[in-house]
Amino acid sequence: MAHAITDMQRVWDCRWARVGSRVSRVEDQQDQPEDLWMCEWVPDRRRLVTEEECSTCRVWEPDPFCGPCGG
Repeated sequence: MAHAITDMQRVWDCRWARVGSRVSRVEDQQDQPEDLWMCEWVPDRRRLVTEEECSTCRVWEPDPFCGPCGG
C-alpha cells in the first residue's frame, strides 16, 4: 500500500519543486549550474532534491497550479 502512495508523490507535481537552472548547449550534467530538480520549501534557499527523496518527503504538497495532477 505504501508503494501506491509513493507513486502519486512525484517531484514534478510538488508545489516546492522547481527545475534547476540550465545552460543551453552544455550537455554534461556536472557542468550545469544546478541539478535537475531544486526544492524551494525553505524560503530563499534552493537545494538539490532527487526524485526518490521527493517521493517520500514529509512536506510534499500538490502544486495548486498543476491542474489535473493535484490542483
